Amino acid sequence: MAATIPPVGIFIEKKYKNEGDGCGTILAHEKIHWDQYKRMGLVLFHFEYMKGLIKNGRVYHHWMEVEARKKSKCGKLKKN
Repeated sequence: MAATIPPVGIFIEKKYKNEGDGCGTILAHEKIHWDQYKRMGLVLFHFEYMKGLIKNGRVYHHWMEVEARKKSKCGKLKKN
């Protein structure tokens, strides 16, 4: 549905582009990943994400995904 690829940007499937960035949206979730990147830096962000994929085998249980789901649903988004 979407991917955040720092430092390039956030990529969202066409059918989700018009839903905005409000609570519970795909863009809200991806913005949390962008905040993770800003907090961790480029190398650590990619390292941690890949480490989680290898360790867990599924993105759903990765701590970065858990954080993004939780924060994007409760509306605690930073406006850039």
